[in-house]
Amino acid sequence: MYKIKAKIENKIDFLMEAIWLLIVFLVPIFFLRNLYNCFEVPKIILFRSLTEVLVFLYIIKLIFYGFPGWQYFKQRLKYFLPAIIFIFFVLFSSIFSKISWFSFFGGWERWLGSFSWLHFLLFSIIIFLNLSEKRLKRIIYIIFFSTILMVIYGILQFLGLGFLKWSYDISETRRIFSTTGQPNFLGSFLLLTLPVFLIVLKSRKKWLKFASVLGFILLLIALILTKSRGAILGFLAMILFFGFFYGWKHNKKISILVLVIIFLFVSFLVYSNLLMEKDLVLKNTFSSRIKSLSNLERVGKYRLMHWGVAFDLILKNPLGYGIATQRFFIPNYYIPEFAIYEAPNIFLDHFHNDLLDMLFSLGWLGFFSYLIFLGYIFILGLKFFFKNKKYSNTILLLLAGILGYLVSILFSFHITSALSVFWAYVAIIIFIIKKKNFKKNQFQFQKSAFKIIIAILLFILTTLVIWHFNGSLFLSSNSLYKANLFRVRGEVNKSIDYHNKAIVFSPNNPFFKLEFANSLYKFVKRLNYPKNNKEIKLHLVNTGINQLEAIPQNLRSVEYFIWMPQLLSEKCRITKKDQVCQRAEQAFKKSSLVVPRVALLYNDWCQLEIYKNDLVKAKIKCQKALDLYPDLGHPYLNKEHQQMVFNESFGAYNKLVQIYKKQDQPKKAIDIAKKMEYRINKAYEQGNSNLVYIYNLLYSLYDQIGNKEKADFYKDKINNFIKFNN
Repeated sequence: MYKIKAKIENKIDFLMEAIWLLIVFLVPIFFLRNLYNCFEVPKIILFRSLTEVLVFLYIIKLIFYGFPGWQYFKQRLKYFLPAIIFIFFVLFSSIFSKISWFSFFGGWERWLGSFSWLHFLLFSIIIFLNLSEKRLKRIIYIIFFSTILMVIYGILQFLGLGFLKWSYDISETRRIFSTTGQPNFLGSFLLLTLPVFLIVLKSRKKWLKFASVLGFILLLIALILTKSRGAILGFLAMILFFGFFYGWKHNKKISILVLVIIFLFVSFLVYSNLLMEKDLVLKNTFSSRIKSLSNLERVGKYRLMHWGVAFDLILKNPLGYGIATQRFFIPNYYIPEFAIYEAPNIFLDHFHNDLLDMLFSLGWLGFFSYLIFLGYIFILGLKFFFKNKKYSNTILLLLAGILGYLVSILFSFHITSALSVFWAYVAIIIFIIKKKNFKKNQFQFQKSAFKIIIAILLFILTTLVIWHFNGSLFLSSNSLYKANLFRVRGEVNKSIDYHNKAIVFSPNNPFFKLEFANSLYKFVKRLNYPKNNKEIKLHLVNTGINQLEAIPQNLRSVEYFIWMPQLLSEKCRITKKDQVCQRAEQAFKKSSLVVPRVALLYNDWCQLEIYKNDLVKAKIKCQKALDLYPDLGHPYLNKEHQQMVFNESFGAYNKLVQIYKKQDQPKKAIDIAKKMEYRINKAYEQGNSNLVYIYNLLYSLYDQIGNKEKADFYKDKINNFIKFNN
């Protein structure tokens, strides 16, 4: 009978271990192309679902094998107290946030709200409570093999042998992202997992030793191919940390040598920074990116500006705003200069600095709990390293990996792949250090009808939780992906059907309503405008407005304040009713308080004034928009961003030309058209399709004022352009 009971316990333990091994193996490499965010959304859905199953299995184990007593948990969980306090502040920040729903669930790019952070803590605790030396080694090996797959796929991407095509063109940037979706994310993850290759190297099996050496070399190659400056600094921090403390324990000369090498490298960075001042052309090569590390004024300006925003917001509210709420506050600080370093109208959802993100989100108390949690892990680990022989190098390597990762995200932020490994490390480190302090609890199998009923109810509850928080998000994300696919194809009805499905699956999620409204606006702008389409357009516009109005006021992000006035402006155009046009005007005024320096808003506002036939106000708004676009001649503005800025500002210039034409001021219209010609030649070396439009415009304007010589000049340009492009 005892053997049967033991077998049942072993099966539960086997399932639990299988789940956490699946998490550390699958989450980093997992992605689904049929979701709207094919990298981060599938990862967090998979991680949370598996963690919820893991919690279910552990509770089942407690139900049928007896609750071991509070003393059992008190004896073990006291070592997780700093982590528990940190997660408490994460949850606390969400409860008292003005945007509590968003803070609880997280931003729709990654869904790393307090709900997900709680999952990471539970995941780590359950591993810790059920760990053994054999299970520890299996976790290390699984992380090792998972990382190898990521590295190989990343290198294949660089060689052009990737089996999938991405919108991110590696052939141009020559930066790999593997299964993370972004080179900086991959760089941070590789730093975190690099130590396991050195740990596996100590294996007795020759094939594993060979695999670890080869894998380590490939990982370093992949790390270089990410060309991530944050990862480079993180790698240096790893070497400094490991070399210094290893040398301090075994040979202090090694520590001094490491410090000298780091000093020389920093001196090289400063020297290369001085050289870069003479050469404004930044190349996307690994050597160029290393040389530019110390040039924060140049390559780090975008982040520095956002860090300034973070400090300003933190000073205004030292108690914190709630986890993952940055996107509701950053847009108010948007300035035209941002478009020099990033595409226009990009609003960050993080400050790209982990410490500032935590300080902003959690306030000073929560921030200190985060530092105490991290400091506790390092102090615990280093004390163990200097006092013990067995596993001491393993602990130092894991700490080095964590440090390298933390340094790299001083220029980035946490992602699900890395956090799943990070929290596994936390469990492993605490287990190795404290495993001698307690004996394994002897569970005894106890079966009863009541416990079976509880288990069934718990199974139903777990299933409902997985469906409510993860299954619905999966189906909504898949529906949104299909809706966007049909939108691109111009299949309006199918796109609308899938947008509706996305909202049905996640009725309280504002993101899917925002995306539906945006698609409807694009349909209205794209459709031809015959009389029999007026009713269709009005229906689409009203549907979009209704979707936006259904979003609670405290969850109305920057997208709402861009898209609501756009939809109302189109409704003004369709109905020609003063009341509707006035409502659109009020929407623009309200949005200008949220994003006061966003050129796109004033560009659209100008269009509304044209619909209202108020040409004086239209000129003011168009000029305001043009004033908010960065100078195309800025030395740091690359060609890609030049073209983005031109394409958006082209609309404002064109509106001004049409306004002056309506006011019978052709000479002023010519001045604006000439500016358009200059800017397009600045942005495009060989011009683009808009150039022939400008030539036609100038031809007609010069012909209007009777300047035949200039009119013929532009007529020849039109013919030459057409001839050249054919």
